[in-house]
Amino acid sequence: MYIFARSGGTLVNRCLGSISNNVVLSEINPYFSVIPMEEQAKNWFSLLSPTEYQSLLGQSFINKLEFIIHKANLLGKKLVIRDWPTPNFLGNVLGDGSLFPSGLLEQKLYLSHHGFETCPVVISRRSADVYESLTRTFKQFHLLSIDEFSLAYLEYAKAVHHYPNFHYEDICQNPDSYIRQICSLLEINCYSSFANNFWKFTKCTGDNHLNQPSRGFKEEKIVALESNINSDFYIVAMQNEHCRQADRLLGYGG
Repeated sequence: MYIFARSGGTLVNRCLGSISNNVVLSEINPYFSVIPMEEQAKNWFSLLSPTEYQSLLGQSFINKLEFIIHKANLLGKKLVIRDWPTPNFLGNVLGDGSLFPSGLLEQKLYLSHHGFETCPVVISRRSADVYESLTRTFKQFHLLSIDEFSLAYLEYAKAVHHYPNFHYEDICQNPDSYIRQICSLLEINCYSSFANNFWKFTKCTGDNHLNQPSRGFKEEKIVALESNINSDFYIVAMQNEHCRQADRLLGYGG
């Protein structure tokens, strides 16, 4: 799954992860992962023994992934990669200037190069909401300019727009229908119980790792959050042509 930051990734991750025998590796990317995949596999999903975990340390992204897929298959688990494409397109993601965006979907390049068959799915959100949420949520993005954001988000939209795309706003309005469609495309398990159980699932990255939990993470029901339409960041993004182009590529009208 390709999901830019602040676009509903945590919600969808929790929905899919709460379904029995689905394993979602959260925000892993060949360039940089929020939490290394081997840590997730061992600590959250019990896919690795301590010895196996130690053996993976220092190995390549692909070697780790191949072994974790093997272990998941042995246990009858369905594995999903929730990509973290944000550092591939937007600079200063960690706030220390250590990551430099390539402008490419690096996950796609790595997996394709090594012969993986993938079922790409995109979860997207209107650019104004993404920009407003980024600048409000993360200290390193409090002063993120609309020019830098809009160019990055447009490049991301160009990279993913041809894949099956689901709007975060639509998922919130009709979760049962859209989560079922996502699961079908990903070829993973789906049970309607996710709607009642998603909020209990915390084995993921995202909103639950913020210093202050987001509005959505506190909810026990899937609800659409209102846009902060009076925010200066929201307003300037709505008026930005690059943001408009990105929204159109991602299937938003108006």
